[in-house]
Formats: sequence, C-alpha cells, structure tokens
Amino acid sequence: MSTQITFTPDQISYLRDWFVNQSKQYVETVMDDDFEADEETFERLCGSTFNVSGFREGIIETNREIKVKKTRKKKDPNEPKRPKSAYMCWLWSDDGVNKVKEENEGIAHKDSVSKASAKWKEMTDDDKTPWTIMSSNEKEKYISNMKEYTAKRDGTQTNSEESQESNDDTNEDTNEDIEGFTKMVDKFINGYSSAGKNKFDTLQDAIKAMSEDSGGIVYHDNKYTIRKIGPVKLSKKNEILWIKK
Repeated sequence: MSTQITFTPDQISYLRDWFVNQSKQYVETVMDDDFEADEETFERLCGSTFNVSGFREGIIETNREIKVKKTRKKKDPNEPKRPKSAYMCWLWSDDGVNKVKEENEGIAHKDSVSKASAKWKEMTDDDKTPWTIMSSNEKEKYISNMKEYTAKRDGTQTNSEESQESNDDTNEDTNEDIEGFTKMVDKFINGYSSAGKNKFDTLQDAIKAMSEDSGGIVYHDNKYTIRKIGPVKLSKKNEILWIKK
C-alpha cells in the first residue's frame, strides 16, 4: 500500500524553486561544449543534479493533513530557444551521429552517440572551428532575441542597436572586415599566443605580429591582443574577435 505524502505551502514553494534551479543547472551543463552526450555521462549528470543532498531530515508534527493544489509554471512558447553548444551542433549534424550510423549499419542509437562523443574528443581545434562559429552565431542570435523578448514581456524598450553602434564607433579599426579573418562581435578566444601579451594600438599592427599558433585577435579597452588557437567563447566585456579562417 503506497503512502500519499503531503507538503505545506512553504515546502511546495521550496521544492518548486529547487527543481527550477536544478533543471537550469542540468540544461546549462548539457549545453556546455565540454559535455559528452553519451548514456553514462547523462546518468552521472542526473545523479549529481537530482538528489536529496540539498534537503535536511527532520520531524514535522501536524494535527491535520494539508492538501495543496498542484501548480506548474507554464513555459512561454514565444521564449527563444537556448543556443546549442559547438559539440551539440556537430553531434546532431550529418557529420555526427548520422555519419556514425551510416558507417556502422545496425548500431544501437546509444552506441552511436558514444562513438560520436569519442570522435569529437579526437578532433582538433581546427576541425571544430566551423561548429564553434555556428554555435557562436546561435548564441549571438539568442542574446538578441532574448533582449527583444524580455523587452516585449516587461513592456520596456531595448537600446541594443544603439549600444552596438556605440561599440562599433569606439575605434575605426573595429569596423574593418579583414581578408582571411571572420569578424565576431561579443566573442573572444581565451589564452595568448606565443606572440606574447603585447597590446597593440591598431588591428594591422596586431596582424603583423601574429605567430603560427595565433588563432585570432581580440579588441578590448581600445587595444588589440593576439590569442592562441582555441574555441571561440561568448564575451561579457563587449569584446570583438577577428578569427583566422
């Protein structure tokens, strides 16, 4: 015989907030570039995210049963979808799981995902660059769409276009489209190349100083720095990146 457990309104409120936060953490981890979408990894993530470690055991005395009407906050269908990570962009493309299935006829879906995950680990940063750029473009579009969505939802106006124009006018070089490079707004590459941590006044000076392991140039605080080859990341400092094609 099963036992029906009831909760007080405060407990329901606590549980609701807890599940929202845990779900958010779960989604953010899955969407991260370093997440491996195989069954074992998902099991570990579920085990570490959804557990009772955040609860305190105790005894509650009550003289009556409290019935609480279940409520669930509905997700707004108009809210922009979260962008996919570079790994997820590749995994569900024709070059990811689908290609593994083509090369291994009759393979189970979960096994094909595991094989694809292993293949991604073996890929070089250069191999991943197209998917990194695709993910960055998705994130850029997501940020823009979320600003518009939030403004409409809250009944406020957004000045994103004016802010972007202000950023572009900071330095004439930031408006340049350089041959052999792809310009990306609000993006950066972490880590400096062997060219050093020197800061350059112009984009052309930075390009001339680039070395073999240089992956791109980042503009921030009116200066240009040379970064090593690596994954493109979302910037919260209004940085501008010129990545080598």
